[in-house]
Amino acid sequence: MSWQGYVQNHLVGTSGGRISKAAIVGKQGGVWDAANLTLKPEEEKYITKCFDDVAVTQGSGLKLGDTKYFFVNADTDDKTKKLMFFRKGNDGVVLILIKTACIVVATYNAPHTVSEATIPTEKFADFLAGYV
Repeated sequence: MSWQGYVQNHLVGTSGGRISKAAIVGKQGGVWDAANLTLKPEEEKYITKCFDDVAVTQGSGLKLGDTKYFFVNADTDDKTKKLMFFRKGNDGVVLILIKTACIVVATYNAPHTVSEATIPTEKFADFLAGYV
């Protein structure tokens, strides 16, 4: 299935401005689709490894472009969907691992909050889970 346009049409474009940039990254590598976000190869590779060892991710945070985000929290108890949260100032990133297939990456900017960003990102991840 082609995911071209899904991130813009079903996440960034429908979030009411809560999500500024987003992507779907395959767990084995490769960007399936993205909106307003260009990942460097090393960022893509790091994102695919974030959920493998939460302690390492907790210590190193996440770098996207020129911005270094600090680890805030992880919810890895659910077997079908795992979440990670990163923050820099009032801006942040939500990562959601769907099953073992892909990771949704979503960034938000102030004045929006992590809660406001997580709701549409989880909704999109749940939609995506039906297809992967």
